[in-house]
Amino acid sequence: MDLIILSNLAARILTKLSSLLSEEFGMLCGLKDDVNKLICTLSIIRATLVDAHKWPTGLESVAGWLEKLEAVLNDADDVLDEFSDEAIRRTKKTKGRNAKQVRIFFSNSNQLVFNFRMARQVKKIRERLDAIADHKNFLWS
Repeated sequence: MDLIILSNLAARILTKLSSLLSEEFGMLCGLKDDVNKLICTLSIIRATLVDAHKWPTGLESVAGWLEKLEAVLNDADDVLDEFSDEAIRRTKKTKGRNAKQVRIFFSNSNQLVFNFRMARQVKKIRERLDAIADHKNFLWS
């Protein structure tokens, strides 16, 4: 993937993460800390991509690093889209709410279950991005 496209994808994810911080359901089980750390790491990675013209060309290590970064950024984009879709679904779902609350509690659309699942996904993405950032530091130190 082109460096400019990766940089733009990182910027779009940063915007989505900032938006997530303002969502009330996004603050469960330490998610706020993970999102803040993810923003910090991704900001550093994005700055690295902006400075990519200074990198040595033709190195397999750089190509491998970029491939891993692309995979994580695409996964992060997918997870954040899922958050956004759920927020839209919840705002549309207001009629007949009391009659369905018990049934929903035990279903896959349970807000608490969704929040825990998403928190785990965000944490995994943060850990993967941290590893990529550490690898970058190893490659160019």
